[in-house]
Amino acid sequence: MGSCSIKQPQIQENIKIVNQCSSEEQNEETQNMFQPPLKANDENIRLDTAQEECDIQKKIYQLQITKTEPLKLESINSIAMYIKDGLEIQINQTISEYGLISFNDGSQYEGYLKQGLIHGFGKFRDLDNNVYIGEWFQNKKHGYGKEVVINHYTYQGQFVNNFKHGQGHVQYEDDTSYLGQFENNHLNGFGVYQGLNGLRYEGNWVNNQMDGQGKLTLSNKSVYEGSFKQNKKHGYGIYTWTDGRQYKGYWKDDNQDGEGELVKQDGQPVQIKYQEGKRIASNLKILSPISFD
Repeated sequence: MGSCSIKQPQIQENIKIVNQCSSEEQNEETQNMFQPPLKANDENIRLDTAQEECDIQKKIYQLQITKTEPLKLESINSIAMYIKDGLEIQINQTISEYGLISFNDGSQYEGYLKQGLIHGFGKFRDLDNNVYIGEWFQNKKHGYGKEVVINHYTYQGQFVNNFKHGQGHVQYEDDTSYLGQFENNHLNGFGVYQGLNGLRYEGNWVNNQMDGQGKLTLSNKSVYEGSFKQNKKHGYGIYTWTDGRQYKGYWKDDNQDGEGELVKQDGQPVQIKYQEGKRIASNLKILSPISFD
């Protein structure tokens, strides 16, 4: 049957940050810095699933100690079963309420069944040793569960009709992670992504992209807080350097565009205007270009 039916989310390919600053002032650290989506250590974001996790662990333990005899499909002529999309199982009569089913391709399911369907709590392991353990509803991952895809990611959270949907946490092999809302296997809603070297984004997501209001902290500790559109700074936002300077103004496609205000370290504001990332007007003589390092 091959790997688990739910394919790996295209998080790695979709989350890219291009030219965080203007073409003349871009910070090299901000290019290609997003790998697959946070460590679940954000005190303001908690999965409200403590009891569910406790129950899951108890069931996992029970699965490990339960003694059952495998149901070999090739030896059961009275049961017609086939696979669709990896996990869809159709059975023409009821079998036992609990059992271990060995499929012809080497994958296995151990857990509860209802009227011949995978239903309740159970564990599925495919031929590549990818594992899902959690709740099922009529042959589909549905409810709270944990999915481990070897050499890629571990997801723990809500499933609906085989999709990651609701609150969840995904931890990737490269130590990057995401904690927040999912919709149909995509990052949608509020979530926090933790990258490498202190890179962090917390805010709204639309189809695996930063979109809406959010806060991006770069590895050099500079911070942008404001509006995003399709992974780019777009709309009004504030960029703060580590030395305390700030740029407050408008952005378009990751470049400063329109009127803004530069606040110097001493707090003195400077009115400034950009067009496609290039400064075109200022009410104060500036001796050197603004750098977004």
